[in-house]
Amino acid sequence: MTSKRIALSFLLLAAACSSSGGGDPGGGGGPGGGSAPATVSEYCDAYWGAYAARWAACERASAAEAAAVFAPAARCADPVQAVAAGRATYDGARAGACLSFLETASCDVLEAFMNGTYPQADCGAAVAGKVADGQACFSDESCASGVCLWSPDACPSTCWTPIPSGSPCESGLPCAAGTSCNILLATPVCTPLAGVDGPCLNDIWCGPGLFCQWNSYYDSKCRPRATSGSCTRDEECAIGYRCSSASTCVAWRGPGESCTQGENACGPGLYCSAGGTCVDGPKPSELCSNVNGEGRPCIGGWCSWSGVAYVCTAWRAPGETCSLQSQCRPTDVCDYASSGQCTTLCAEP
Repeated sequence: MTSKRIALSFLLLAAACSSSGGGDPGGGGGPGGGSAPATVSEYCDAYWGAYAARWAACERASAAEAAAVFAPAARCADPVQAVAAGRATYDGARAGACLSFLETASCDVLEAFMNGTYPQADCGAAVAGKVADGQACFSDESCASGVCLWSPDACPSTCWTPIPSGSPCESGLPCAAGTSCNILLATPVCTPLAGVDGPCLNDIWCGPGLFCQWNSYYDSKCRPRATSGSCTRDEECAIGYRCSSASTCVAWRGPGESCTQGENACGPGLYCSAGGTCVDGPKPSELCSNVNGEGRPCIGGWCSWSGVAYVCTAWRAPGETCSLQSQCRPTDVCDYASSGQCTTLCAEP
């Protein structure tokens, strides 16, 4: 109940600098709403830097860990290459407006956007793909729809426009951002995410800031995430909060806040120091052993046994051998079955 959910999903690229979906229900200022980076490379660097800083603040987390997990160097190759190869175009004005959105969106909206459930028009138009539906693709950035189906697990894959709201759902095919496939209906259709007390089967059926409170198959409702009160899992608590061992929602302790070793109450990427303060976890070459019951999460790597002590080791680059997923960068996978190496599943050629 005390997992530290900093990254939504460490493998989630959130379409890097592109997102599917039409409308702009949450702002961003419209075209020209922020400063316009001159190049797609500058934009992508700013995009992930802004997101990392915001997400660390939302989660009461380590800014250093967020910067390592969402490092632009591992995430910007696809949009840059897609534009360079003519498979996508870059719009600096829309990019500036997207950056404004990232800086001002609420934590709930920011999470939904990065999960692909909240459409934001400026971010979708900043890097606009040109490849039509049915054509081969290597990343979302190349597709006019913003969706390279099943990418990056299937490579190459196929550009595909998500099923619009109100249309019948099809197994394995995505609904448009802001909707989910409602299988409770006689004929399942893509339906807007539910509001408070709306029907749900799981959390992804619910809108920003909500979770699915399960009662039974036909009696479960979306409820607001809490900052206090009883809980059974972290997802029932607001961003920046956790479900404690006492089954109540409590705030993570943020950087510099007081703490007690052994409680593991500091936010993602932090640990309680001997001085009783939440500090950044160790970096590569630093000790990461558990001390007085307090875990010390590595930043930019994983905790490995050196033969003498547990030491943080830097993530391995693509092509280097691995035996654990934690040894590879968040954007890569450990290919156990084939090469036994850290592998980038798919990339723009």
